[in-house]
Formats: sequence, C-alpha cells, structure tokens
Amino acid sequence: MQTTEVTLERAVKILVSWSWRMMVLMLPVMIITGVLMFFIMPTPEPGATPEEIQKNMPLGPFFIMWFLMMFGGILAHAISIQWLMKVRWSDFHLVAVESSRKTE
Repeated sequence: MQTTEVTLERAVKILVSWSWRMMVLMLPVMIITGVLMFFIMPTPEPGATPEEIQKNMPLGPFFIMWFLMMFGGILAHAISIQWLMKVRWSDFHLVAVESSRKTE
C-alpha cells in the first residue's frame, strides 16, 4: 500500500466530511436529550429568585442528562469516524493500518 501526505487541502476535505457527519449524528442526540430535559427538569415558579430555583433543582436528573449527553456524544463521534473511514475521495482515502512496533 502506498502512503501519501495529508496536505492542507486533504485535511480540509477530511474535516468538512467529518463535521457534517457529526452534525447529522448529533441532531437526534440533541433532540432526544432536549425533550427529556423538558419533561424531567422542574419548571421554576414565576417570580422565583435564582437561589430558589437552584435550591429546587434535583441533582439526579442533571446527572442522568449529563450521562446521556456524554454517552450520545461519544457514540456519535465513534460512528462518524467509522463512517468517515469508508469515504473515498478522488485522490485518496483513509485507512487504519496496524503499526509494527519493535520491542527491544
């Protein structure tokens, strides 16, 4: 297999290709977590001070939402990289090559 240099033009192609894939994959994650946040989190009373609002916010739902957003984001990143590795541009494509390490 012949290797080639990642020029600035190729780096931009890779970045743009990865970016739009991430946006497509993160959209469902954002919609799902947004809807869940709307139903899980309590609505503050009109006229409540920031201190009162903070006191009434439970930590459990915050942790659940944080976990779902982190898990969804990491999963979307991994899938987008897998998807990106299958792309073939006109003059190159990306491959993962097992490295051969010498042990001394």
